Amino acid sequence: MFSAKRMSYFTVAVAGSFLPNIFSSFVVNSRIRTSYEVGRLLRSHISFSANGSDEGGKGSVGSGWSTEEDEILASEMFAETVPKLCSIVGRGIRSVKERIVYLEQMEVSKGDEAAIKIGDKLMPVSEVLQRIRWDTELQQLSSDFVVVYKDRFENNNMRASFDQKNENISGSEEQFVFALPEHRIESILFQERTIWDKESRLDRVFGSMNGRGRKITDIVSTSDHYAHILTKVEKR
Repeated sequence: MFSAKRMSYFTVAVAGSFLPNIFSSFVVNSRIRTSYEVGRLLRSHISFSANGSDEGGKGSVGSGWSTEEDEILASEMFAETVPKLCSIVGRGIRSVKERIVYLEQMEVSKGDEAAIKIGDKLMPVSEVLQRIRWDTELQQLSSDFVVVYKDRFENNNMRASFDQKNENISGSEEQFVFALPEHRIESILFQERTIWDKESRLDRVFGSMNGRGRKITDIVSTSDHYAHILTKVEKR
C-alpha cells in the first residue's frame, strides 16, 4: 500500500506530466488571438529566453526573426491558426507562439488600435457577402474570394468560389454562396487570407470584433506587398 505522502507525490507527478500537454493542445488548436485570456495564459507559461530551444523551428523569440516574418505574423496573427502560421513562416509551434505574444505586447505598449477588439458583435456573414457583391472595387476581384461552408450531410468543411453558380440548392438564387443558409458558412477567404471567420469572431471586411478595425480595403491594398514578403519568406 502507498502511504498518503507517496500518493500525494504520485498525484503531483501525474498532473505535472499531463497539464503541459493539455495546455499545448488548447493553444495549438485554438486561434490564439480570440481573447486576451489566451494571451495571459501564454504569458504566464512562456519564458522569453533568446537561447530557448524550438520544436522543429529556426529558434526562439529572440533568434533571427526577419522583418518579413514579423510583418506576416503581425498581419495574420488574429486571423489564422497557429499551425497555419507555422507553415507560412517555416518555424516551429513554440517559436511562433512566443513571437505572437511578443508582437501582441508591442502593439499594446504602442497603444496600437489594431490590438483592441472592436465592438461586441460580429458583423453577420450576409452583410459581408453583400459588400463583396455590390462594392465596385471588390466586384473586380470576386474570383479571389472563397467561401468555406459545412457540408449538409457529412459535416465536413467545403469550399466554393464566390462566383460559383447555384446548381444544388432549390430557389431562385443563381449564385451558390447566396443560396447557402447563413448558419452553414464558416469563413471567407481573400487570396487564401481569412477575412471573416465565425468561430474566432473575426471580421476583416468591416473591422468588427477580432478584425480590430482592419477592413477589406486594407487587405486588398496590401495584397501585392503581402504576396511579395510571403515569397521572400518562402525562399529563406
